[in-house]
Amino acid sequence: MKEYGSDFHYILASDFFQVRLNQFKDKQFYADGRQAIQHLVVFRKWERIWMPEYFCYEIVNAIKETGVEVVFYPDAPGLNDDDLVKNIPFRKNDVILRMNYFGMRSRRDNSKVPVEVIEDHSHDLIGDWSTKSNADWCIASLRKTLPIPEGGMLWSPKKHEMPVSPLQTDENNKLTSKRWDAMKLKMEYIDKGIGDKETFRRMYIETEEDFEKLPVSDLTSECKEYLRYFDVKRWTNVKNENWRQLSKIKSDGIQILYPENPDCNMFSFVFLLESEQLRNRVKTYLINNNLYPVVLWNLREEITGHASEFSKRMVSIPCDGRYNADDMTVMKEILTQAIVSSEK
Repeated sequence: MKEYGSDFHYILASDFFQVRLNQFKDKQFYADGRQAIQHLVVFRKWERIWMPEYFCYEIVNAIKETGVEVVFYPDAPGLNDDDLVKNIPFRKNDVILRMNYFGMRSRRDNSKVPVEVIEDHSHDLIGDWSTKSNADWCIASLRKTLPIPEGGMLWSPKKHEMPVSPLQTDENNKLTSKRWDAMKLKMEYIDKGIGDKETFRRMYIETEEDFEKLPVSDLTSECKEYLRYFDVKRWTNVKNENWRQLSKIKSDGIQILYPENPDCNMFSFVFLLESEQLRNRVKTYLINNNLYPVVLWNLREEITGHASEFSKRMVSIPCDGRYNADDMTVMKEILTQAIVSSEK
């Protein structure tokens, strides 16, 4: 049975191949995104980092492991982050992280920010903000956007001196090999209906846990070679068209999040429901019908206000290059029924 969402299955790079690419020139690779920011924080020796309240707190905890003090400012989708940044009481040796939520934000100018700026472009690797950034540093988690088993990236639009590049490690080579295997098993399960779903699910879970214990590592040679032949632009164009198809859904029960301008590339189809209870009913219906949504993120209890309300009401539906127009039709039907049935 066809399933939608959850972890990527294996996709041949040649399926999205046009020309041999040099799309990540001058970028420094890591096993995952958290390693990129951890390595950078240690290298720059900042004393304090300002993080948006609406963020992945597993990454926040990883940042704290470096010894830097973590403080928060109340950013979340739907807020004017420029105004928020202007009002932060910065002090010497601070740094701030700015987030392009779901790829929906247009370029932000950092020229008047009085401290170094890190931007997180995990949700849109090649959009207007990422490619025209004037931040000190940019990071991204490649494996959240592209069908690879690992991957983080660091670069400096201002051409600052970079940290020493990490080395490849046996631990990451083994982790990545196991995750490739899981992706191939999932491909066979989806395309041919063979294999045991629980086997590859367990492998995904085990490797996800292994990332937390992984030493700072370079991207494996296999993933670097894959990226050389994978056309990220074409993958993104397919996702954009899929997003446009899903956004035509006719329902008064959801509030769709739209990109700020045409040069933004949405990470997924993101929408809000009226309440957390309704969101949870919709989520359950979708899962029961083989459409696996994502909820980003589970915030800490002390986080209140807009960020908390957003996290409780949001749903993210994958619409990336794994899927075509026919898939969007099916997903739209499932989603429509989920909303209708959950409102009864």
